[in-house]
Amino acid sequence: MTFRSSPAFEAWLLAERWRLAGAAESALREAARAKLAAGDADRAVELASRVVAANTLDEDAQELLIRAYTATGDRAAAERQRDSCVALFRRELGTDPGQAVLDAADPKPRHDSGERPATRASVAVRLETGLAALDAGAVDAAVGSLRRAVAEAYEVDDSDLLARALLALGSALVHGVRGRDGEGAGVLHEAIGVAERIGAAPPAAQAHRELGYVELLRGRYDRAQRWLRKAVSLASDDPVERAWAHAVQGIALTDVGRHADALQELREALRLARESSVGPVEAWALAFIGRSHLLRREFVPAREALEAALAIASQLRWTAFIPLPESLLADVDLAEGRTDAAASAYDHAYALALQLGDPCWEGLAARGMGLVADRRGDPEAALRWVIEARLRCVRLPDAWLWVEGYCLDALCALAVEHRQPAAAHWIADLEVLATRTGIRVLAAEVDNPAVHRVD
Repeated sequence: MTFRSSPAFEAWLLAERWRLAGAAESALREAARAKLAAGDADRAVELASRVVAANTLDEDAQELLIRAYTATGDRAAAERQRDSCVALFRRELGTDPGQAVLDAADPKPRHDSGERPATRASVAVRLETGLAALDAGAVDAAVGSLRRAVAEAYEVDDSDLLARALLALGSALVHGVRGRDGEGAGVLHEAIGVAERIGAAPPAAQAHRELGYVELLRGRYDRAQRWLRKAVSLASDDPVERAWAHAVQGIALTDVGRHADALQELREALRLARESSVGPVEAWALAFIGRSHLLRREFVPAREALEAALAIASQLRWTAFIPLPESLLADVDLAEGRTDAAASAYDHAYALALQLGDPCWEGLAARGMGLVADRRGDPEAALRWVIEARLRCVRLPDAWLWVEGYCLDALCALAVEHRQPAAAHWIADLEVLATRTGIRVLAAEVDNPAVHRVD
């Protein structure tokens, strides 16, 4: 049904239809992962097939289906699905799917019978070695060691060690390996199953929080909130884990325009972080408090929070995080007319993001460089940079979709201002992205005075 005589209702209805379609797809995806983690691979294949049918160009869904086929033992079906996916991507997109899709048909590594038998001590050592390698930035070595820890933990039948190893591997895949969030989510589902069976709340809480983070990145906010609320509940006796859960919850709420609720969550995370002297959570919470104030055009508190976040991240030598508060602080500088300061900060953030290989941070900084070019009277360079920002921020399948929306919003504004023919196309792209993920597109649904203010 359509209601052409009521454009506002028609816009709301279209947005809700897209949002509910995305929610249904997310529920199917989550159910498939849960079945795969529980050992019901046949049912996982059935559910994952429905997700792929709904969106054949979704790398995460394709990877999930291939892994499900692999888990049934039907290697031929897994390879057929992989080859079909590669052919589809080459035909439709002119590129191959990511490495996670290409590797999904390979079975999990098993303990080599020629090695010494696995023991609880050997599992513990592999776990310690993997975590140490991860802290040192040797991600490939860390993942290899943690995979072996999981395989050996299954052999020795130690549920406590298994839960810890699964949690460590899942978290490493989510945070340390680009494009592996789908596989990481599957491992985290396994960790939850084991942790719940033995009544281990701490690993269950962290696994729930990590799954909430995965859903947040892909814009599946309803599912993210479900995981994060459970994480807070499970972490009732662990202030550090509660701080992280509240912090991630705050990001999800800001993404969908619920700023007052988001600030409440982020301030609670900040309080807990300071009480427990957890610098990374403090920097994280401050950065996203600053983002919320920035989006509300409250520049004084935005600057205070972002400068504090950048100072803490620098003190901690948390190089991988620095481009985020640096780019957002440059947004404040640009909004307040400090164009040269903004340009310098964006340049540094972009160079650092390139060194890190982080598509989200690259996108944020490149977007800013485009806006600087526009401010300096070069609209061609501005459009070129912001188009590049949009492409960079989603060049991996598990990138943070809010950043794409942030870049698209800037691109649409520039295109309208400079009367670009592609403006209508980019606006449609932004509307589809927002409605599909649950990011609010109607001003009445957004808790932001800046949206309602007429300058």
